[in-house]
Amino acid sequence: MYYLPNNRTFWNYSGIGLLLLVLIISMLTFSSAIGMVMSKYCHLGFATFLKAVQGKMGYSYTNIARLYNFLSFLGFMLFPSLLLLTINRTRLKELLSFRKPGFKQMSISVLLIILAIPIGMYLVFLMEGFAWPALVKSWANALNTGRESQFKLLLRMGDIWDLFICLGLLAVLPAFCEELLFRGITQPILMHKTGKVWLPIILQALVFSMLHFSFYEFFTIFGLGILLGVIAYRYGILMSMVAHFTFNSTSIIAEYLSQKGMQEAQVFSSNNYEPPLLLSLLGLLLIIFIITKKTWVKL
Repeated sequence: MYYLPNNRTFWNYSGIGLLLLVLIISMLTFSSAIGMVMSKYCHLGFATFLKAVQGKMGYSYTNIARLYNFLSFLGFMLFPSLLLLTINRTRLKELLSFRKPGFKQMSISVLLIILAIPIGMYLVFLMEGFAWPALVKSWANALNTGRESQFKLLLRMGDIWDLFICLGLLAVLPAFCEELLFRGITQPILMHKTGKVWLPIILQALVFSMLHFSFYEFFTIFGLGILLGVIAYRYGILMSMVAHFTFNSTSIIAEYLSQKGMQEAQVFSSNNYEPPLLLSLLGLLLIIFIITKKTWVKL
């Protein structure tokens, strides 16, 4: 069963407010504090260090950027969740409902995410090609350029060990921390307080997408958040973590293969590729069919 909180102190709207407040404070303080410490260690000025980890000073700072990203992510994403759990005397095992996952649960969860990949790529393609006002386009391009330069630095993979590091940093870590925060805490609190299912799933997906700070990928991440919310509600947080890992690892592995000269893999690692419309529509129809089957919990 999907975990729904009881009436402990902050398993309510105040808890979500506290969670978001700590999240915002953590994003500002942890990143800055870790950056200051690491900049001293690297004998760089703070501003120079930030440019280095953002990919603006070449690939020589790849490992430093990975370590900075790892520590910062733990600080501003995992810390608020663990703090709220500690305040409410809730065990992590209780929240995650650890149990042996069934083959059917895992297969459907992974299948839904795989079907969503071409849809997500097509949405990004449409967002990038839309005739946005000049001011919006300029802001979106600047935001997108910053994200791309940082991910190019983090995803610089020379060998198989770099691939494993990137999978751990950009697939395993986000799958655990983000699912815990959004589908493990925020979504069940909203379900518990509202007595509804779809509204909490949509709200947590909206916040999930906004906190990724990506204009062109907004609707892709929003849709992913909804799908992960449905998987978590139906099969539990562990299955949404598996699905999240599948989504992230697909692009990482594709990027690794493209860097090794496999041109076919570039279609999964580049936002400039236009996925076939029919493939995207087929994936959408299959997702709707699976979710609305009688064997699936009616939402």
